Amino acid sequence: MARLVDSPPWERSPRWGRHTVGDQRQTAPKAARRRRDPMSLRIATILSLATFVLVALGAVYILGRPWQHGWGLDVGYLSWKDRLLYAGGLVTLSGALVALVVNYRKQLAAEAGQFTAGFADAARQLGDQAPAVRIAGVYALATLADRHPGRRQQCIDALCGYLRLPYHPEAGAGHLAERSTETTDTKTHVKTIDRRSYRADDREVRLTIIRTIRDHLRPHAAVSWQGHDLDFTGATFDGGDFTQAVFSGGTVNFEGAEFSAGTVNFEGAEFSGGAVNFRRAEFSGGTVDFRRAEFSGGTVDFWVAVFSGGTVNFAEAKFFAGTVNFRWAKFSGGTVNLVAAEFSGGTVHFGVAKFSGGTVNFGWAEFSGGAVDFERAEFSGGTVHFEEAVLAGGEVRAEREQLAVLAPTLANITWAGGRLNVGGAVVTSEEELRRLLPSTQ
Repeated sequence: MARLVDSPPWERSPRWGRHTVGDQRQTAPKAARRRRDPMSLRIATILSLATFVLVALGAVYILGRPWQHGWGLDVGYLSWKDRLLYAGGLVTLSGALVALVVNYRKQLAAEAGQFTAGFADAARQLGDQAPAVRIAGVYALATLADRHPGRRQQCIDALCGYLRLPYHPEAGAGHLAERSTETTDTKTHVKTIDRRSYRADDREVRLTIIRTIRDHLRPHAAVSWQGHDLDFTGATFDGGDFTQAVFSGGTVNFEGAEFSAGTVNFEGAEFSGGAVNFRRAEFSGGTVDFRRAEFSGGTVDFWVAVFSGGTVNFAEAKFFAGTVNFRWAKFSGGTVNLVAAEFSGGTVHFGVAKFSGGTVNFGWAEFSGGAVDFERAEFSGGTVHFEEAVLAGGEVRAEREQLAVLAPTLANITWAGGRLNVGGAVVTSEEELRRLLPSTQ
């Protein structure tokens, strides 16, 4: 018996529903707040109050003093004709101010209408069948974001939302428009066919979106998008270039994303605040590359991520502060590469992670501060390398049960002031490590 599943993606995919409809529901109040323009209301209020105050003072001055000795204003020498002329001038001035406020509000309304129309046109382009038209829609949304700072996050959300749509690398690189997956329940022997539709030739459109976002995050961007949120939750990646981007605030969310091919490149990026979230992400192929990236604040979080293939590369990265978190991650394959990385602050957590395969490599890394934490991690396979690493400061934390796995490579490190904390026992030299080894076996 076969059961054909051919429902819309938002009904058959929990990930779709969680990251589109759910996101809209959660972010609607925030978007509504952004759509309001409090500055225009403030300006209108100030100008209106100023007009009333000016007219009131002018009337008092021109029509004579209500109290003989109160304000020191002497207009007795003015004729009634002069007074009327001055009063008319004040009325004209107040009318001009009111007209200015009205025209300003009209201009705001006109700009809002232009944005709405432009946004609708760009959205239609993104939904077109032709890849070239979709790419034009990407650039149209970017232009709107640059011209309308108050609506910038809305445009960024639309671009990120496109990347969260169902995607398969084989379909994205060619003309495959539909893919079916057949599964059989082992108990009931019922076959289920999951049929999904994809946009053909979509890979270049997706890479264009990523490049566009990257260009606006670089230090000398004409219009900066730094500090805005980027939501790639549940997206499928087979490439993307964030090289030299600056993440100084906001959140970059890759939660539940799938990396099965290609390279997502953060080489030379700077993380000085905010967070990059890879929670529950799946790495079955390809590379996420943080080579020569600098971490001076914020968090890169791989909590509960699954590494069954591919590489996460921190080679020559510099950690001044902040956190890289691999807690509860599962390593059954692939590589986490920290070769020649520099640790002068911050923490790299592997606590409660499970290693049944794969490699974590700290070869030639230099520790002058910060910490690397393996507490409560489980090793049933895989390897952790510290060959030629330099412990000039900072701390590597482990448990006595883990020392048998870590000791072979720890014996090759250079001790220059740092320490190894093994279940509370502090080791600061190769001799102390050797004395500790018999007690752990």
